[in-house]
Amino acid sequence: MPEIPTHGPEWIDDAEYHRIQTLIPIVCIDVLPVRMAGTQVAEVGLIFRPTPQGQRWCTVGGRLRHGETFAEAIRRELLGALGPDIRFDLPADPRPQYVQPYYTVPQATGGYDSRKHSIGLSWAVPITGTVRPDGEALHFEWFAPGQLPGPDKFGFQQDRLIAPLLAALEHGRS
Repeated sequence: MPEIPTHGPEWIDDAEYHRIQTLIPIVCIDVLPVRMAGTQVAEVGLIFRPTPQGQRWCTVGGRLRHGETFAEAIRRELLGALGPDIRFDLPADPRPQYVQPYYTVPQATGGYDSRKHSIGLSWAVPITGTVRPDGEALHFEWFAPGQLPGPDKFGFQQDRLIAPLLAALEHGRS
């Protein structure tokens, strides 16, 4: 995997990034870890993390970096949040299974992020191995699909992502 720059001409400092995100939508990725039982989703994995709404349940994710492929971004975000002991397979060129906009003001559809307007490209990814929450993930938990936390327990209104992602996985889109 190519080295991801953290400085230099391809990288911008935090102040400039915050200025940019007030001007244009930012492309982000959202990844819903799942455990499979044959062809059925047995469990959905969520991280518990700080959000502008307080500590809430969320999918794994973050911004897409300049020059980064979708597969590289998914890999970076999953390993960064869930630790190096997880395993997953990705196609060479994974296509989003769902796209959700995030608005700076709550809307009837989409997600909500008071910090920025963004476009979330989303995937459900089967994982195996041992999860060791890291980075922004304070905790990780598996939930049966019918026993997810209530909408008020999710950050960024990400409860709206779960059903479309599970439907996409069930219909074999990747």
